[in-house]
Formats: sequence, structure tokens, C-alpha cells
Amino acid sequence: MSEELEKRYRTNFGHVIIETPFEICFPRGEGPLVSVLIPTRGRPKDLCESIDSLVSLATIKSFEFILKIDDDDKETLQTYNKLIGLIPVTAIVSPRGRGYLDMHIWVNQMCTYATGDWILLWNDDARMTLKEWDVMLLTGSVSDKVTWHGIKDIFIWFLSTKDRPGAREFAFVRRKMIEVMGHYSLNPHNDSWLAAISSFISSAFNMPIEVEHRSEEIGDKIRSEVLDVYDQTGRHLNSVDMLREKCRDVLRLIDYIEEKQKERSHGKAL
Repeated sequence: MSEELEKRYRTNFGHVIIETPFEICFPRGEGPLVSVLIPTRGRPKDLCESIDSLVSLATIKSFEFILKIDDDDKETLQTYNKLIGLIPVTAIVSPRGRGYLDMHIWVNQMCTYATGDWILLWNDDARMTLKEWDVMLLTGSVSDKVTWHGIKDIFIWFLSTKDRPGAREFAFVRRKMIEVMGHYSLNPHNDSWLAAISSFISSAFNMPIEVEHRSEEIGDKIRSEVLDVYDQTGRHLNSVDMLREKCRDVLRLIDYIEEKQKERSHGKAL
């Protein structure tokens, strides 16, 4: 962890132990602008570098970090304990379970503790490369006219990697959108889930911010475990059952958009 990062944050936060999924019900009240979610395993050094890249290149610096750590990952747990007091951080510590096959469950759990207006799902092997990335994302999404429907609570920026320019990865999503759906995703391909739903209702946009994703470079056991089941999870993502679930999420969001449009029209009529 860099000295600059240590100087910027000195706040005490604790970790929570969770073993089962939670229904998503977001707390109300004031929180940071951005909640950064990072599932991590066996990469404590990469995790610190990943967090440092976000903090050191940010300007507004209004965010919290929520980690998912396996309960047998002692080295990462030790690193987490060192992070407490340096940054606003909370960790969900739970069994490994089925590994990557449970990724969406972990992400949904982390969302239950997110208090930011925006949620950024991040990787422990990712690096932010652009200075003032937070300013670009936050100031680029404040207008009611950004989407066709005019409801700025239903909105996603997608970042991409240097190797896949234009791809919709690393979603920067309004927390309200996740709240309306009741989950982030029902499949381990979390970003693909949100991309499909948000594209259908014209609420997905690409932000020209490139992320360095070092998954191929690292090539460790964790990466191999993901690749072993990648085809399986991809087929599940596009199964008939999951297509129906994505349609249900679309309808939930449309109902919310319709409700807010009616409230706006009623307000103008008065």
C-alpha cells in the first residue's frame, strides 16, 4: 500500500461474517458517492495495487471498498486487517463454496452493504489508468437527459480494457437500479447480465476509460478455475430460464421508469 494512500485515509471500519445470500434492501441516509466491490482470493499484493490505482488517480475520493474474502484465505485476511484504518473498507468473510460459480451470489451480498449512490464492480487484478476517472464518471451522468427515458436513477457507464476497446465491462451503475431489480445479477457473468438488461432499455453507455486487466498476465490458479467453468456459466447466462429472469428485470425497471415519469408529469401539471 502506497504512503499516499495511507495519508489519505485514516478511518476505522470493521468486517462482517456472512455465509448465506441476503435479500437486497439498501439502507437510506448519507453515504459515499461510490461503493467499490472487489471479490478477491490469494492476491493480497495485487489487491492493494488495484485499490491504490483507484485512490491515487481519483479526485473526489468519495468512496468505500467492500471486499469478499474466503474464510480460508489467511494471507488476504491479514492484508485486510492492515487496510482497516487506512481506507473505508468492509469485508464479507465466508466459505469459498463453488468458487466462480458463486460469483453473482457474492456480488449480491456485497451490494447489501453498499451505501454509495453508485456501485463499481472491480477486480483484484485490474488497474485504473486514467487520472480523474471519478470526475469523468460522476459529472458525465448528472443530466436527466442522458437517457431516452429521462430517469437518471436507471443508468450505467461501462468501462473497457485495453485489449477489448468498446467492450462493456466494469459496470459503474446507479445503486437504485440494483435496488429496483432486487439483485445485481443471477449469473456469474455479472457485467454481461447488466449489459443485456440496460441495453434493452437504452440505459447503457460506454465511457472512454480503459482499464488494465492483468488476468492473462497473472495466469494463476484462480484464473484457471474461472476458465474451467467459463463455458458452463456462459451457457447458463443464455439459458431459457435466465432469459426469462432478464426479462423480469427489464420489466421491473420499466415499471420504475413509468412511475417516475408519471410523478414528473404530475408535478409539472401542478
